Amino acid sequence: NYKIGSSDNGSMRYEETAPKETVSIKEAYVTVEETKEKTNNDNNPYNFDYYKETDVYKITKTSNDAQYLANVINYVVEQESPIHYELLCKRVAPLFGNQKATVKVRNSVEYVLDKNLKDLVIKKDDFCWHKKAKEIKVKIPLPYGDSRTINYISTEELAEAIFVIAGKSFGIKRSDLY
Repeated sequence: NYKIGSSDNGSMRYEETAPKETVSIKEAYVTVEETKEKTNNDNNPYNFDYYKETDVYKITKTSNDAQYLANVINYVVEQESPIHYELLCKRVAPLFGNQKATVKVRNSVEYVLDKNLKDLVIKKDDFCWHKKAKEIKVKIPLPYGDSRTINYISTEELAEAIFVIAGKSFGIKRSDLY
């Protein structure tokens, strides 16, 4: 049994005793709840770049169709390098009034790559690389954004993603993997 201290509220008076089970002491509690604003890093813990399709209509049309196509292809490859050749053809197909990459579109892209852009764009296997690109950037889709099929992602980009993920997950350095 405990003696209850002075109580002015009338429930128990000073000097009255109460059984141990009925005595309660109220303490003030402060609840701290951590809130976290949802950021893009929640969906992108490795800080990869986000993939977006290049707007081919940002390039101003010129009177020379071959030069205009070269300017568009250069811009697309620069933005999305490395880009799969078929995806590049699909990207410029609307300039020909097509939704799909036809033989005419592919032949025109091939011609422009060989004649107008041979010093700026390198075609390696099925991918076009821009010479200004110094490093491979891993690009992931935005939630509900544009995405690419795995066939349209270069082996080098996939390897870079694996290096980054392994390095951050296990502390492995690039030099340790060779």
